[in-house]
Order: sequence, then structure tokens, then C-alpha cells
Amino acid sequence: MADLIVSGNVQATRSIIASQNLQAGNDAFISNNIGVTKDVNAGGSVIASKNLQAGHDLYASDDAVAGRNVTSTGQPTNLGGTVVGKLFLDPGSVAHQPGLKLRGTDGLDYVLYVAIDPATGFASLHLTTITPNK
Repeated sequence: MADLIVSGNVQATRSIIASQNLQAGNDAFISNNIGVTKDVNAGGSVIASKNLQAGHDLYASDDAVAGRNVTSTGQPTNLGGTVVGKLFLDPGSVAHQPGLKLRGTDGLDYVLYVAIDPATGFASLHLTTITPNK
């Protein structure tokens, strides 16, 4: 298969299927489906209805939306806003959830964790503050 090089914009109203790599310098906006067998690299926003996997960094300035699984093997995870501090693993945090503990620029501690609904099997991503012990 030959290369497709576009100097302007590519817009699809239904689906994009790529057998190798899909790379976007800014945003990838698809109104229906993205099916990719290997990698999705986007400098802007990624919204996935099924799986979102990042081999290195996951950056979301607003929302990270995934219908099923969010997997990130790299560090750091930068959620923007006030929670942009250092990321460190804290599998048994004081929030009683295994997850990622973050120290925000506001000085507060947060835990980012995934909760799985036993009835449906769907996972949801949560960010909660840790109440300091008094």
C-alpha cells in the first residue's frame, strides 16, 4: 500500500481504519469510529468509546473519556487544571482505593483510580481528594 500525504485537513464522517499508525499533530476528530490495529498518537485530544492505551504519557487538559478501559504504562499522567503535580504510585492509598496518588499544585493530595461496575463490567475513571488526618 502506498503512502497518503495530505498537507491540509482530513475529515471523516464515518470511519477511519488504519493497519499501522495514525498520527495527528493536534486533534483527531471522528464522528463515528476509529479502528486501529497498532498505535494512535495525538498531540491534542483523544476520545475512545472502547480502549485507550498509551505507552508513555497521557495528557488531557479537559476530559479523558473511555467507555471501557484506560491503560497507561508511562509517567506522568497530566490532567491539567490544578492537579499537575508529581505522579507516584500508591497502591494502598488512604483513600482506600488502589490507584495513582497525585500532589496538586494547590498542595492537596488526590487519588486517580478506576472503579469497575460488577453488574456491567464497565470501568469508570475517578479523581478524588484525600482528606488529611487531623
